[in-house]
Amino acid sequence: MTDNQLVELFDKLTEYTFIYGLEDKLMGIVNPLLPKPLTRDQYGNYSITIGESKTMFCCHLDTVGRQELKVNKEYYEKSGHTFVKTDGNTILGADDKTGMVIMVNMIDNGVPGTYYFLIGEEKGTVGSSMLYSRQSTNILSKFDRCVAFDRRAYGSIIIRQMGKDCCSREFANALSSELRAQGMKFKKD
Repeated sequence: MTDNQLVELFDKLTEYTFIYGLEDKLMGIVNPLLPKPLTRDQYGNYSITIGESKTMFCCHLDTVGRQELKVNKEYYEKSGHTFVKTDGNTILGADDKTGMVIMVNMIDNGVPGTYYFLIGEEKGTVGSSMLYSRQSTNILSKFDRCVAFDRRAYGSIIIRQMGKDCCSREFANALSSELRAQGMKFKKD
């Protein structure tokens, strides 16, 4: 996908607050862009596998909120770049539509892995809780690693979550080094 197509996708994904239960609307936007449709698991999560890999990539689909609202966006320029925010009355939902755009771009570029688009993360980790439950350990046993595209702050590589390590410091350092080589500033958080 071109940079313009990625920006257009982000813009479309953040047009409304897609709360828990409206994930199918997002799939109507994403599925036509993929080489094959995403499949839905028994928990409601969507996934697609590209090539052979023991890596899982994931993001979540929903936005914080109680109802679907049209997002009131405001665009502004800073240091030669265009940014978007809301007028303060609606939620942009960049968490985690940015992760969705990254994963769609990776799929489009044939990056091997299994890609999970999780439901209900902002509603209390509905989709990920089911995926990580004892009943589904056979699903996760196929993977050696998982990279979750969600963010705490700009430039964060989260290494601990809910009181547990979620990656090694060595992995976080190696990933931040690779990202720096691409002109991005990330560090372990």
